[in-house]
Amino acid sequence: MNHVYRYNEETGFDSPENCRIIEVFNIDADNDCSIVHAIVKPGEGAMLHYLKDTSERYVILKGRGEVEIGDDKPVELQRYDVALIPANTPQRITNTGKDDLVSLRV
Repeated sequence: MNHVYRYNEETGFDSPENCRIIEVFNIDADNDCSIVHAIVKPGEGAMLHYLKDTSERYVILKGRGEVEIGDDKPVELQRYDVALIPANTPQRITNTGKDDLVSLRV
């Protein structure tokens, strides 16, 4: 099994959630972990969606945004904040800043 996985920006794609996704780590041998690099442009936001039977964490690396999780009120996010999204819970993230909102989703 490989122990080092190289970042490859060329694997990126525009998701239906209205953001750019680059898979950093997602292999069959480790189903417990998936890591993506996500970029949301200023003024843009993801569609309201949920992940079936999978929890998710947004680790904000750059920019400012707002996250909606379930029935909670929207919460502002900034660099190094972490948003925990429980499995099967509606969620949406919106870029409220002037620069790209960059996060790792784990």
